[in-house]
Amino acid sequence: TGPVLGPETGHYYQLLRRGVSWTEARDAAAAAVYRGGAGHLVTITSAAENAFVVAYVAACEIVWIGLTDEAQEGTFAWVTGEPLSFTAWNAGEPNDAGDGEDYGELQGDCGEARSFWNDLSSQEEQGRFYIIEYERARLIPTLGRAGLLALAIAVLALAVRRLA
Repeated sequence: TGPVLGPETGHYYQLLRRGVSWTEARDAAAAAVYRGGAGHLVTITSAAENAFVVAYVAACEIVWIGLTDEAQEGTFAWVTGEPLSFTAWNAGEPNDAGDGEDYGELQGDCGEARSFWNDLSSQEEQGRFYIIEYERARLIPTLGRAGLLALAIAVLALAVRRLA
């Protein structure tokens, strides 16, 4: 299915039901573009956004999210560099159990178990589905110095023409 609009953020979200490693999901998401907006693994920055993402995945479905502590063990960060101001870890998580649980996953509601986040190794044997979050496209492109100079000259020329 195609991307859906998230009311909390104004971003689009797309669930891809392909079992891949976290690093494969990160790379595929980073290469994706929708309506001019760059993609990345989903970053969940509020309870409302978390509720939207949980509602988007099927019951008991597990998906990669854009959270990792691969740069510094125990310090999780979003792939986008956004502040980690909201979390929904399961009790006792993150725990780095086993070897190298450096990547975040979200499990949707499953029976009596509410949704939660967990840390896991990227090479989980079955892989995981993943969600791409697409940023809003810039409506006004960045002009740079040359563009600003050209715009200033055009405005000046228009002003001179009106005065003449």
